[in-house]
Amino acid sequence: MSDGVVYRVTGPVVAAKGLEGAKMFDVVRVGELGLVGEVIRLQGDTATLQIYEDTTGLRPGEKVVNTGQALSVDLGPGLLTSIYDGIQRPLNVLREQSGDFISRGLVIPALDEKKKWEFKPVKKSGDKVVPGEILGTVQETPIVSHKIMVPPGVTGELKELKAGSYNIRERVGVIKTAEGDVSVFLATKWRVRIPRPLTRKLAPDTPLLTGQRVFDTFFPLAKGGTAAIPGPFGSGKCVTGDTPVLTSDGDIVPIQSLYEEHSRVNPVDSQADEEFVRLESQVGLFSLKDRRISRSGSKLLYKGKSDSVIEVRTRTGRRAKVTPVHKLFRLTASGEIVETMAKDLRPGDFLASVRKIDIDNPDQPLDSYSIQGARTPDPEIKALMRQLTLAASKSRATTGLKRSTLATISRRT
Repeated sequence: MSDGVVYRVTGPVVAAKGLEGAKMFDVVRVGELGLVGEVIRLQGDTATLQIYEDTTGLRPGEKVVNTGQALSVDLGPGLLTSIYDGIQRPLNVLREQSGDFISRGLVIPALDEKKKWEFKPVKKSGDKVVPGEILGTVQETPIVSHKIMVPPGVTGELKELKAGSYNIRERVGVIKTAEGDVSVFLATKWRVRIPRPLTRKLAPDTPLLTGQRVFDTFFPLAKGGTAAIPGPFGSGKCVTGDTPVLTSDGDIVPIQSLYEEHSRVNPVDSQADEEFVRLESQVGLFSLKDRRISRSGSKLLYKGKSDSVIEVRTRTGRRAKVTPVHKLFRLTASGEIVETMAKDLRPGDFLASVRKIDIDNPDQPLDSYSIQGARTPDPEIKALMRQLTLAASKSRATTGLKRSTLATISRRT
């Protein structure tokens, strides 16, 4: 087993080379700060890593250390009275060491290794024991009795088991097995990707009351149940493949065609349901910056999957299919332009769209009445727009347009 180096960084996903002997789901430490990550893919001499901390500042060439261990959690007394981050670091200890903002690369024991717990055995030396059998209890809180059990896969005879005060790293007993003696501790480590063994699964029938009325009312859970809190990845700027994209040379191309054209001649990184195409030269585009449309470019194309798609339709016939977290420009009653996620739009909202963009290609006059399906102005929308522009020109709202321009728009509508 050898250490490797960072080859590429794409947000929380890092590609590394040189990790000889690495296995799937090995825990790694990345960079000078030792960021915690996990091997999620092996392809040739390249390992794809999922980093569970902020990768800002991480650069190609930095060291990657393979611990050779699987991602595991500590199970023992103190677990139920602590609040953790995603890699089982206690938040109260993190705050003591780094303040209100969590520092990266901190290594903190999940359970207090010095605290003494009073262990009361319910078995005695000489008893035959099997996996999952209760050996004793620790009163973790006034209402929570933590049961210390025989580890999975261990069957034998109790050679030693003593009452007393112990920390989680001190031995409380010994089990004699056919393979040799097995020490018993108050806490054990367990790989997160392996389900805990059970004889039979009991259906939950008791509510888990947190004491927080918001959770207990709107997000009720059962004891023994499972819950997940999802969130969008990245900025959520995703559209369907048939969405037209205006390039800086004036061409209007479906984004799927743009992706396929460049994916044939540029390297493609595949990660589960996601693909990234890195371009040698930028694709010329237009972007909104400081409330103005200006030329921009992109050297990265992204393709992924979404659980759902929202179709946004306007009364003038415009349509767009986007992910729920894709942001569009909404015009407020005061004339302000506000970025709003598609899932938060409501019928009757006004959306801002580009009326004119300067491009390098010569103008091409078109007869709009000869174009099949051409849109014509809606009188009601024209009247409402006139009201909005008049209100904006008289108010102090920031729209990105001069008041003289707003007045001109009002007269023309």
